Amino acid sequence: MKYAVERASVAVSRMSVASTPQTDTTLTKRASFGVHLWLGYLLRVSNLTTIKIPIQVRDRFAAAAEVRGMTVRALLDQLSRQVADAALMEQAAQQMRQLREADPEAWNDYLAEGGQWEEATIERLDA
Repeated sequence: MKYAVERASVAVSRMSVASTPQTDTTLTKRASFGVHLWLGYLLRVSNLTTIKIPIQVRDRFAAAAEVRGMTVRALLDQLSRQVADAALMEQAAQQMRQLREADPEAWNDYLAEGGQWEEATIERLDA
């Protein structure tokens, strides 16, 4: 990235020198502005990628996003989080099934402790 910034600085400096005769201060300001612009571009775009999908899939995402009043990027972010959450919940359910089958006594202890926590956190309406 340092190399890209140096190249951008040199390119901006050359453009400034070639356009009109100016003072050193003006050239420095222009070069600095160009480097900052280039860095801003790199920092914003560097965390993005491209996914190749069929046009029909792209169009379905676009239609779904439009109905929800959001961008396709926001829709994909939301859907990916939902899928990750669902996978985590499925993993937890699988581990609970395994515990119940492998060690029924530990499973009963787990349920009893959960019941105690539930009772302790319930707000009493008649108090």
